[in-house]
Amino acid sequence: MIQEHSPLISVVIPCYNSEKTILETVNSVFSQNFEDFEIIMVDDGSIDNTLRLIRQFGDNPKVTIFSQENKGQSSARNTGLKHVRGKYVFFLDSDDLLANNYMEECVNVFENEDDVLMVYSDMQLFERDDYIFKLDDFRIREFLIQNCIPAFCMVKVEHLRKIEGFDERLRNNEDWECWIRMIKTFKGKVVKIPKPLYFYRKRLEENSVSDLSIKNDEVDSVFLYVFNKHYEFYRENGLGIWDFFGNVMHLGAYKSKYYNVWYKRLFYKYFNKSKYLGLSQQTPFFRWK
Repeated sequence: MIQEHSPLISVVIPCYNSEKTILETVNSVFSQNFEDFEIIMVDDGSIDNTLRLIRQFGDNPKVTIFSQENKGQSSARNTGLKHVRGKYVFFLDSDDLLANNYMEECVNVFENEDDVLMVYSDMQLFERDDYIFKLDDFRIREFLIQNCIPAFCMVKVEHLRKIEGFDERLRNNEDWECWIRMIKTFKGKVVKIPKPLYFYRKRLEENSVSDLSIKNDEVDSVFLYVFNKHYEFYRENGLGIWDFFGNVMHLGAYKSKYYNVWYKRLFYKYFNKSKYLGLSQQTPFFRWK
């Protein structure tokens, strides 16, 4: 059944082997105190009961379901993006949950402030961890060193379509690369709502995409890809190669508890540690801002 009007918000839920969590995730969307939304679910070649479970929502006029062979979460998100009808869109992982006022709070920012590009919030971790994770406020240089904008941030559909969605060559951190393109292309304000409106599941099994990317030591190569792809934008923001590593070594340590210290391993992989320490005290190429 087709709705008579276009919804204000589109929620895209990529699904892969999510039979244990997907119903709870979808129900958190239906529990919103905001009604003008649609849900696009994309099953990315699940081999468990995920597709059968989500098909029970097929008669709901707010829900559209697609199924594709396994291509990864970037592809699943892009498939959903092709079919959304809303003004705004965000992506909900199939094991996470929304606070019941997430949509309302994000839309209020867009509708009541000028020149807003993206809106995100803090998040509550649950399952393996249990604490509020306060994401950094957006600052361009810090953002280019370490992403502070989560995959669940709300953006305008027209903007995301114009930059052609997510880079399907990336297996992780594809949201960071996408947000870099968004900010580079459209400018505008990036707003953080300073309260936890999203519940991020840290799985007991430690088998999420982010967990596996750290275990498989994939973060270094992803960063090199992103840095090379957007090198001119990094330079425009005072982050040429020497400036970048100087800022990372100066600012990065305080994030190591959550983000790992991939940037230190990457730097010492390509640069001699003792030589770097000497240069950082002597050469003007290192700017500790």
